[in-house]
Amino acid sequence: MKMLTYQGGHSIAVYDEQRGENDLNKIHRLISDRRVDFVAVANFDENSQLDIIAKGILGRKLSQRQVAKILGVHPLTVVNWERNATTPPAHYRRAITAFLGYPPRLSSE
Repeated sequence: MKMLTYQGGHSIAVYDEQRGENDLNKIHRLISDRRVDFVAVANFDENSQLDIIAKGILGRKLSQRQVAKILGVHPLTVVNWERNATTPPAHYRRAITAFLGYPPRLSSE
């Protein structure tokens, strides 16, 4: 996962919604260990949660410079946020959430 993230990729954990509590604990562990960026039911149909997440990731292939311009910050700020070197200040979180379409997962959480 480290190389995937380093290269700008995102990981999606998919799961069978019929599975038990043990599998849900594994999912929560993957999230808390920062091994996955998204979690969705293993439904590969058009307009499923998984389909929307994947299309959202693919549709947002912007450079860090472009993202910085949209958010009104320096490109190195975006790099630091992506690498969890720094945490976005509270006053940027609303703009980040609006841009991403979901709240960011912060390194301090």
